[in-house]
Formats: sequence, structure tokens, C-alpha cells
Amino acid sequence: MSSPHPLKRVSIDLSILVVGITVSLTLEGWQEDRTIRNRLYDDYSAIQLNLKADIAQLESVIAEQEASLNNLKGLIDLFENPEGRGLADTELPWVSSGNTFFGTSTAYDVSVSSGRFNYFGPTSLHSLLGAVYGHHYPRLDLNGELLDELYGFHTDRTKRLALGYSADVSGNNRESLSYIELGIELVKSERMHSAYVRRAHAALAEMLRAETHLSQALNY
Repeated sequence: MSSPHPLKRVSIDLSILVVGITVSLTLEGWQEDRTIRNRLYDDYSAIQLNLKADIAQLESVIAEQEASLNNLKGLIDLFENPEGRGLADTELPWVSSGNTFFGTSTAYDVSVSSGRFNYFGPTSLHSLLGAVYGHHYPRLDLNGELLDELYGFHTDRTKRLALGYSADVSGNNRESLSYIELGIELVKSERMHSAYVRRAHAALAEMLRAETHLSQALNY
């Protein structure tokens, strides 16, 4: 039996080599993907822990803000319908910003900066988390700062105006500068406060959705 032609033998050897390299690269790529996927799931777990803590914090903030907002509306009612009732100094602390929300995005930021978060391409979970951390968190941070600034700057002024107005609760001073200024301050506070509560509820809804999606991904 004659031996294979040298060129044919070289061709067979090259084919075997190519197949071997292809299989090796495929296995290496599969192992790398598996390692990154495992680390990504570790990222998901860390993000979920951050998110759960933030959800609890935001729920507490919303409850406090809603109570404060209701008190502010009660103060506005006293202002608009005095009926012989003075704006007593004990009622004035109702005008308060309370606690605002500042979330934690550390685990999300680490995953994104490492490249793992987007390694396998975009998913609905990633879009949802991107909206939470890229839109809702910065928006709540900004609105919380504005709310703190509003109350920090206007609280003393509002107290002075309210005390000045309460000196005459007969309604005869409704055309006075003090009355008009106090009304402006109270309405400004109520609008800002209401906007913060609405945005906090919107953020909370998305955070809860994201946490549910994370649980589903981790249990897949």
C-alpha cells in the first residue's frame, strides 16, 4: 500500500491543526463566557442588596414626606380659612422638608465599569436598571436638594410672615403684603413638596420592578 502524497498529507495535518485550534478557542471562549456570566450574577446579587436597602429607605422617606405634605396642606387651610384661628407657633414646624432620598449605586457602577454588565448585550433587565440608576436616582437627588434648599431658605421667612399674619386673623389683612407673601411661600412649598412625592412614587415603582426582574434572573 502506497503512502499518501506529501501534499495530501500536509493538507490533512493542516486540517487537523485548524480543527484543534478552533476547538481550543471555542472551549476557551466558552470558559471565559461562563466565568464572566458567573461574575455578572454576583453583580446582580450585589445590585439587588443595594436595591432592597434603597427600597426600604425610599418607602420610609415617602411616608414621612406624605405626612409632612398633609401637615403643610393643613397649614395652608389655616391660612386660607382662619375663622378666628391664629397660626400658632406650635403649628409652624409643619413647614419642614423632612428626610430626602439618596440612593446607593455602588454595585451597579462597578458592574458597568468592569464591562461585565453589558458583555452579553442589552436586555430588558439592563434597560430597567439603567432607567433606575441613570434617571430616577439623579432626579430624586436633584429634587431632594431643591426641596432641602427651599425649606432651608424659606422656613424662617415663612415663620416670620405667618406670625405677622396671625396677629390679625379677622381677614382684614388679606390685602396686606404679609398675607400675599405668605401665600406665595406656602404655595411654592406645597408644589415642590407634591412634585417630590410624585417623583418618589414613580422611582419606587421602577425600583420594585427592577428588584423583581433581578430575582427572576438570579433564580433562572
